[in-house]
Amino acid sequence: MTVKTLTAYFNSQLTELGYDDIALTDGMEWSLGYCQSDHVSFPNASICTDDAKTLCNRLMDGKYKAAVKRALDKGLELEAGGKYRSEFNDYNCEPELTVLEIEACEKFITYIDEDLKDLERRFKSEGYEFLEATPSMDEPEIALERVLGRFKLVVSKVHCEWFDLFCSDLEEDIECDTDTMKSIFDGKLKYFDLKIELFDTLGEEDDDAITCGYLGNCMQGEEEKLMNVYGNEIRETISQTVSESRSLLGKELPHREEAFAQMRELKRLAILAQQERERNERREAEIEKEKEAQQLAEAKELSRWSGMSLGVNLTSSMSFLTL
Repeated sequence: MTVKTLTAYFNSQLTELGYDDIALTDGMEWSLGYCQSDHVSFPNASICTDDAKTLCNRLMDGKYKAAVKRALDKGLELEAGGKYRSEFNDYNCEPELTVLEIEACEKFITYIDEDLKDLERRFKSEGYEFLEATPSMDEPEIALERVLGRFKLVVSKVHCEWFDLFCSDLEEDIECDTDTMKSIFDGKLKYFDLKIELFDTLGEEDDDAITCGYLGNCMQGEEEKLMNVYGNEIRETISQTVSESRSLLGKELPHREEAFAQMRELKRLAILAQQERERNERREAEIEKEKEAQQLAEAKELSRWSGMSLGVNLTSSMSFLTL
């Protein structure tokens, strides 16, 4: 779901910046509807020592950074997020905090509060960019119109309700999804569902599609052409939609359907063959790379032994000359 994806992105950024405990609290709230009540807010959470040190490295410098780290090592406890000011608890610190350490901790929680406010503003801005990168519910974008005999084909980009990212906990997947989100924020990438409709121009109700197909979770870069990215899927869906329409209208063409089925099967087999070729090429490249590495290692070993032999021979020759 789009809302879930945006929340997951916000939490991943909190974790990256040192607020993992806030992200794990799972109490983030946001509302972005272009009204006065729009907001992004973080839940209150206790910050563990490791995350506190990460924040300290990012927000503090000089003697104050060193002083905060000493306080954390003494047992300083931190709370951040929520409606109220962040605070620290030094009741369990052993030994007691010095004047400098207390002063540094006061600065630290002030910087944390300012940082969270900056994040709220940033997340609001990025959230608007994300929600605007898909067509509105009321205004689909016509991408393609064609007349196919008595039928009219319309391919539209429509609002995407289920744009799923951050479904994996693998670091490389999170990095890839984060790059996708940043491309959306920068206006370099749009996401949408494709709605493929077929209208009967001879029917009584021209505005009602006979059949309709969807391609969900589509993305298109600003320099990309739709048919270059999704041409095969669109043509496949069009074929299925036309076949369904002919069936509904009693205009089936069995030979035509059989021919299309054969074409689809040939295309499927061609894709499988291409995937197998690519796997074989990668495998051969890996074998060749391992072979080259082995040859290089053997050459180095041979060179090392040759050098040792040369050194022995030179020593023997010098001894002979001395005699």
